Amino acid sequence: MRLQSFIALVFLLSGCASAPEKSNSTVPISKEQEAAIVSDLVHGLESKYGAWKDGVIENSLSVLIIKLSAKNESFRSKPLQRSVRIHLLATPLPIVSAAPGGLIFISRGALKSIQYENELAFILAAPLAMIRDEIPQKRIEKPSVGWFEPAGLFDYGFDAYLKADREAVQMLHEVKFDHRGAISLMKRWNSPEYASQWNSYWKLTPELIERYDAVRDEAAKLTPNRDSVLNSKAFDELKLRMKKSDARKNTR
Repeated sequence: MRLQSFIALVFLLSGCASAPEKSNSTVPISKEQEAAIVSDLVHGLESKYGAWKDGVIENSLSVLIIKLSAKNESFRSKPLQRSVRIHLLATPLPIVSAAPGGLIFISRGALKSIQYENELAFILAAPLAMIRDEIPQKRIEKPSVGWFEPAGLFDYGFDAYLKADREAVQMLHEVKFDHRGAISLMKRWNSPEYASQWNSYWKLTPELIERYDAVRDEAAKLTPNRDSVLNSKAFDELKLRMKKSDARKNTR
């Protein structure tokens, strides 16, 4: 009887030891798998939101990303693990998001909503912070039509979005942009014109008023930079390029 009890106990313990443990760690994927996912994602988003090819605008945004990362202390202590690429979408909806593969999706609508270069720097800095922290890679999965729905590919969690917004404010301050651009942009996006568009597709981020409060509180901790960059010649050229692009689009 004792032998049978001992065997049963050993069997029970061995079964417990072999049971899978819950873990928050991600399963590494190969570069080929990642490339396939990114390819499907790009194709799917372009099909839904329209492709927009403009190498000049992409290059201008990429230069600003280099400035944000190269001169930022946090990137020296935790450098980017992958190159960052801009991918434009034609939709008038204000879409901006980090994605797997080091991609930052940004739409025509998002760029048209920007009035100052520090606002542009902010909407690039937030997804850049996510890419640095590998947030999209931790969420990677086969893209589906529910990208912007709960449990979709871009469902990074409210905390991740708010953290990225706060870190973006700090990044602007470090590279001598007026970090209050984050406040002016979020205030504009909270207006009925943009809030209605935002809420029509984007259900995964905190309420815009909550994001506004987050960047306002973060900016309040920082001393305004002297001689901050508002609009550089490169930004003025970008805005002119956007106007010409819109004009060509409207004449088709």
